Amino acid sequence: MCSAGRHSLIILTVAGAAMLARPALAWVETSVQSDSVYVDVTRQGTATIRHEMVVRVRGGPLRGIELAGVDGDADPLPDSTVVETVAGRSAASLPVILQRRDDGTLALEIDSEKGVRRGTYLFRFAYRTDLRGRDLIHVRNGRAEVRWIGPRYEQGVETAKVVFLLPPAPEAPELPPVEGSTAADPAGDLGGVFLGTLRRGAEKDEFEVVRPYVAKGEPVVWRVVADARAFGGVGPSAGPTPPPTPPVLPGVTEQWRAVALGGAGAVALLYALLVVAKWRALAKACAKRRAVPRALLPLPAALRGAVAGLLLVAAAAVAVVTEFATFAGILLVASMLIASTAPSRLLAPLRGPGEWRPLNPEDDLWQQRERTRLPGRWLDAGTLPGFALFVLSVGVLAVAAWSMVASSPYYALLVALSTASLVPIFCTGRPSELPRDPVASAQRPLRRLHRRLARTRGLDLELLGRFPRGGTEPDELRLKVGPEFPLPGFSGIEVALEVEVGTGGAMSLPVVLVRALEGSPAHDQLARTARWSRGRTAEERVAILRPKLPTVVMTAALVSRLATIFTDGRRRHLAAAPTAPPKRPAPRAVSPRRHQEPKRGFRAPSPRITPDTPPPHGRGP
Repeated sequence: MCSAGRHSLIILTVAGAAMLARPALAWVETSVQSDSVYVDVTRQGTATIRHEMVVRVRGGPLRGIELAGVDGDADPLPDSTVVETVAGRSAASLPVILQRRDDGTLALEIDSEKGVRRGTYLFRFAYRTDLRGRDLIHVRNGRAEVRWIGPRYEQGVETAKVVFLLPPAPEAPELPPVEGSTAADPAGDLGGVFLGTLRRGAEKDEFEVVRPYVAKGEPVVWRVVADARAFGGVGPSAGPTPPPTPPVLPGVTEQWRAVALGGAGAVALLYALLVVAKWRALAKACAKRRAVPRALLPLPAALRGAVAGLLLVAAAAVAVVTEFATFAGILLVASMLIASTAPSRLLAPLRGPGEWRPLNPEDDLWQQRERTRLPGRWLDAGTLPGFALFVLSVGVLAVAAWSMVASSPYYALLVALSTASLVPIFCTGRPSELPRDPVASAQRPLRRLHRRLARTRGLDLELLGRFPRGGTEPDELRLKVGPEFPLPGFSGIEVALEVEVGTGGAMSLPVVLVRALEGSPAHDQLARTARWSRGRTAEERVAILRPKLPTVVMTAALVSRLATIFTDGRRRHLAAAPTAPPKRPAPRAVSPRRHQEPKRGFRAPSPRITPDTPPPHGRGP
């Protein structure tokens, strides 16, 4: 008699979708925000590589990271540390242990049992390498080209910077010209956009090279052209090489920013339209079921949808751009509450005078009436189309989250949590929660109760329908039950269905009405255990009883027990007694001694007087 099964299925579906992204529940994600590398090259061609790498940590605890694509002959140096970058205060640094592996990976292990948790950290570490020995310094025509291959970042890096510290020479270092790659020199091209800045000094020439973005897993070749005399070579015979034309940074960032803003606006508009469409469909359905729609936040539908869409996009932006995941969750919950609707309020039923008439169990009025389709079925998880669309939407988001687990568990978790925004659309304000037509909702349970009570002997069953004056179809159905031999003053037992609206929607609950005349033996049977009120007439009294559980079995048991209470046992016994008079036993022979004179001293018993026995002679009444 309620939709608890469908609600349970919806809850299991949402829980199953959340379980698809279970690997992201216990996750540690690291993303390199920037990496500043200082390549200190000596005249002999050896170099000291010092990294200042800013890493953002989500989840935790983080006990170490791995950096792939490091120089094959890297010799780690001591005094490596990690410190949290917190604005406004200084944090204690932790030691880091470096270990180079055979596959070219440099493992950075934090020397702490607790590791580090969510936040932004600065890793400082260094190692030595031989650039000349690895043929990364080429001297030709009085110019020396110095190369250094940077590490590969798993998720890319937003900003990468390499500062070459070169020995001083007459000619200033510069960026190499942009040339196409050849078979002999596959790394001839710069492979991206680089910006160079020169700072000359007495001991070292600093040439800073910046690349705005490094793609995922891309090994970047950093190059700079210096004077060959800085490494013991011969200077150029010709004049100085003209400075190259500085490259122009394309507006890739602006394009992506425009795409992101457009996508956010589309998501906010779509969510707002869904909230407005949901409200309008609910209002139309409530008008057909005599109910009033209600929202948790009493605002106009358009304003409420706009606010819910903006809060949803704001939650996503805060979660992606910043590290305030708690604040993002608060915005998401606020968006869901604004988009949600409260249970609809039923209006008092209005019906004119009518009369109750008996119905035939085979009458068409007791057949299953066709269920009216209410508006908003596609946004109602209580209907088959709405449930299918809800499952499809959750499945698409779950697949998207699962595909992101390998690359970014944090973004996968965000996508999985975004499925909660579908709950206000599909699981609140559902038209299927509204009460059905009173006749259609009572047909099936009353027919089942009629079939169950028909198996019990001694019960008179009658199907009743209330017909409005001048109407041909009933507006309410009831089942009247009575014992075969009722007590005096007993009018009957009626089973009806009443509609109750709760958080789970409207439910039809059985109620049993006992009718008897005031002051009659039937009324006295439940005078102390039930609460009686005025019935259809001034002399009639009615008691309302409810079964412990709103099921057909419990209702039938309650009706059977009441029928037993209001059964007249004496009449039933007389009806069951045989109609033929009982046979009298034959008189036995009397002994002659019975008629002898009583003995002296014996007192005969006095005759027993009853209201039907005349008094003996000589005495008054």
